[in-house]
Amino acid sequence: MAALAFSYFFTGRKFRHKTAVILGALVVSVLSITSLVSGTVEQRGDKLIFTSGPLIELWILAVVLGFSVIIYNFYKLAKTGDKTQKNQAKIIAISFGASITIGMLTNVIIPLFSDSFQTTKYGPPILSVCLLGGIGYAIVKHKLFDIRPIVARSFAYVLSLVFIGLIYVGVAFEINQYFFSGSSITATQEIFYLLLTLLTALMFPTIKTQFDRLTNSIFYRDAYDPQAFLDELNSVLVTTMDLKDLLQHSSRIINKYLKSEFSTFIIRSSTKNYVEVQGLHHLHFHSDEINTIREILHPSKTTVIQTITMDNSGQLYELSHKYAVAAIVGLVTKEEEVGYLLFGQKKSGNVYSGQDEKIMEIIGEELAIAAQNSLRFEEIKQFNVTLQDKINAATKELRHANTKLRGLDKSKDEFISMASHQLRTPLTVVKGYISMVLEGYGGKLSKDQMDMLQKAYEGADQMVFLVGDLLNVSRLQTGKFVIDNHATDLAKLIQTEVDQLQESAQNHHLELIYKKPENFPMLNLDETKIRQVVMNFIDNAIYYTPAGGKVEIALEATDQTVSCTVTDTGLGVPKAVQHHLFTRFYRADNARKMRPDGTGLGLYMAKKVITVQGGSIIFRSTEGKGSTFGFNFPRSAIEVKPQAEKALAK
Repeated sequence: MAALAFSYFFTGRKFRHKTAVILGALVVSVLSITSLVSGTVEQRGDKLIFTSGPLIELWILAVVLGFSVIIYNFYKLAKTGDKTQKNQAKIIAISFGASITIGMLTNVIIPLFSDSFQTTKYGPPILSVCLLGGIGYAIVKHKLFDIRPIVARSFAYVLSLVFIGLIYVGVAFEINQYFFSGSSITATQEIFYLLLTLLTALMFPTIKTQFDRLTNSIFYRDAYDPQAFLDELNSVLVTTMDLKDLLQHSSRIINKYLKSEFSTFIIRSSTKNYVEVQGLHHLHFHSDEINTIREILHPSKTTVIQTITMDNSGQLYELSHKYAVAAIVGLVTKEEEVGYLLFGQKKSGNVYSGQDEKIMEIIGEELAIAAQNSLRFEEIKQFNVTLQDKINAATKELRHANTKLRGLDKSKDEFISMASHQLRTPLTVVKGYISMVLEGYGGKLSKDQMDMLQKAYEGADQMVFLVGDLLNVSRLQTGKFVIDNHATDLAKLIQTEVDQLQESAQNHHLELIYKKPENFPMLNLDETKIRQVVMNFIDNAIYYTPAGGKVEIALEATDQTVSCTVTDTGLGVPKAVQHHLFTRFYRADNARKMRPDGTGLGLYMAKKVITVQGGSIIFRSTEGKGSTFGFNFPRSAIEVKPQAEKALAK
């Protein structure tokens, strides 16, 4: 009954109809000791005559059936289990088979058919030797049961007791020789023996501990503290991001605690191909061998596979044997398969224990996450390097292009400066002669001739202003833009410009309004350049304001500032392009449509003139409603005091 229960427990097979089987086995066991099975034995002369019981055939059938079930259970395990379980199951099945065969022959068959009971004396010991020998072989050779704790503790107790006994006898003998020479035991001796007994009893735990350590070093050479192992490994995993350092440190810790000859990693690279990466031991796998490992294992979760459990004819077993790999752990996270961790043989020659496999599973999960993080960190680092290289290359190209553009810009400025100087003289001549003709020096002109010459004069005048703007831009670029400040009556200057532009405003059917302030202070400004700014603001307002609108010029002086503004009811500037307005050659689309001949230099030069003299530009605009252009200066910085005005006049 016990053997039957053991066969189900060890093989893990489902014990169907457990109650009925146990009761049946119990009935068979009880019947085996009654005359219904064992029968009777009679002395007839010199012979013993055996008469079998009426249920002997049923008992033999039940015993054979029971042992057949036992052998069948182990046979199934030998077919389906791993390599270690197969070897264990085969040996146990053979042991039970041999035992039942020998038992039936010596105890039943031979006595029944030969009327001789001599074999019954040898049956039980032979049966016991077969069964216990087979199980003992499985224990020693194939790790059927871990009997090391029993052996180690028994050995430690025996050594401790022997050592304590030797100490007790040795000390007692020496003391008796020197101090108690008499034959009778005195009270002093009794007290001494009592104290010695107490002393040796107190020494026993310490001596036992020392012998435990000794036996552990013999029977538990592979023992380690799992928590210390995990703590040391985790300290590396949380402090190391470089993949090479991470794997090397991890390999060193694994070898230290598991007593492995080596441990190495196969890790997925950033290109998704599997490549061998550093451990402390390099196995030079070929790519097809790595693919073979992947195809065979391809774990969906972290599992431990010991090569000792593999089929000898399999590809993975051959690879493991070739590279002396004893165990393989899949490194898998929830998101992806990271790689594999390969272990060499234990230095002790033992196979990895159940505790080792549990630890391998735990560190496999932790290493998978750590390796995945390191791989992503490496990818980010590589991406940063690549990105930096691209940025450096693009920066180099931009610098080269910028240098080239600066050269072109310089050439352009030089050309503009040269062309402007060359155009200025003939334009002055043309303008001068047209002015003389208009004034009547060439004779009387008809009305049509006067109109045509007036338009020619205005065109020449515009060209002169354009050339002047181009020259000023060129001077700004070359650093030759000079400000000539002197006492300037800004109120009178604006009045002069307004008077000159009144006719242009009337031609555009606009109202040009300016109220000249009284007692306006004299200002230390470059009169010529300020005049150009004022004229540009008023001229733009006239050109970009539709008929029926108005342009209003305001000049104001407070204790802190002096400001001038030109406000119109014209087109206005779209908000999206307002930030471009004071850049060189820029014109808004609506302004370009209304006045195609503009250059985009007027406002650029106006801002430069104002800011160079310490002022700031005023600009407000709403598309479709009008704009305000102007400037202001700190009064204290540009006001000319009466004494200074006299000095400047001199």
